[in-house]
Amino acid sequence: EIAERFKSRAVTDLVRKLDEIEKRLAKNFSITFHGLSKRMNESRFILMK
Repeated sequence: EIAERFKSRAVTDLVRKLDEIEKRLAKNFSITFHGLSKRMNESRFILMK
């Protein structure tokens, strides 16, 4: 149970970091990763449940 909680927290942190990186890249290079964003949103939705 603790391992699961730790894992989901790590995943949430990773998603947040990727979001930050994506925003920065989008701002700097006008790049957005639609596929990555969609996948991240799906995993975030799964985590929310």
